Amino acid sequence: MMRDGWGPFFLALHVATIVFLIAVLKQYHFVDPALYEAVKDAKSADILELASQLGRFDLVSMLLGMFGILLGLGAIVGFSELRFRAREVAGETAQIEARTALAEFLNNSAPSIIRAHVDLIVSPSSSSNGDEVADAYKEEAKDKNG
Repeated sequence: MMRDGWGPFFLALHVATIVFLIAVLKQYHFVDPALYEAVKDAKSADILELASQLGRFDLVSMLLGMFGILLGLGAIVGFSELRFRAREVAGETAQIEARTALAEFLNNSAPSIIRAHVDLIVSPSSSSNGDEVADAYKEEAKDKNG
């Protein structure tokens, strides 16, 4: 999993890689200058023959291989970073939605459900006196026990 702080490390790694490649490509002679002049004087018929004579297929293969490796590593790192961020955002969103749904349930549905269950336990009374409600409950309990 990618954590905060890895981004600058990988940025520095990529910059160092690019600087290294530029330094290598500028300093190294991939083709012997004498061979280059000989091939240029030979007036090759097509570009494939010219590239074969100069040895440029090796350079292209090396560059494509390095590009493929960097692309693969970038894909792996990018996927793990994206997965980490997606889990983080999904968790935060789930918490917000759960709080909203719970508040809506408690404000809209819960009072009527609680009232229905209380009405099942205690028979409704026309009086607002608590003693009469308690007496009604005692009478129900006696009727059930027989």
